[in-house]
Amino acid sequence: MLFREVLLHKKPNEVGLSGNIWTGQLMRQYLKASFDVHYNAGIYDLLERMGLTHQKAHADYGNAQVAAQQAFGQELENTLYQADEQTAVVFFDEFSVCEKPSGYYGWAEKNSRPTFTTNEKKEREQMDF
Repeated sequence: MLFREVLLHKKPNEVGLSGNIWTGQLMRQYLKASFDVHYNAGIYDLLERMGLTHQKAHADYGNAQVAAQQAFGQELENTLYQADEQTAVVFFDEFSVCEKPSGYYGWAEKNSRPTFTTNEKKEREQMDF
């Protein structure tokens, strides 16, 4: 596998190195172990020439579940119709209430953003507030 493809699609621990994020030191170790190429300096210049930049990733949540959205809307409508003057309905933005850290940074082609797959919505359903 080409070095560029490894940086874009693999984590260091998936190619026999320790770590989850590609650092200059890990890249040099990989190049030495895989291609017998020794880089003492200039690894980031190499990445520049390869058209890669270090960018913040964004979550890829997949497609919405239409049936679940419709069921939620119907349940909310019923709650509002049945509410008395003592009932309060509270909404919150799902992205503002979270114990998870924000997305990671990763190497990606220039003018793009890396993505990471998450099942955070599914995990949130199981949380007790």
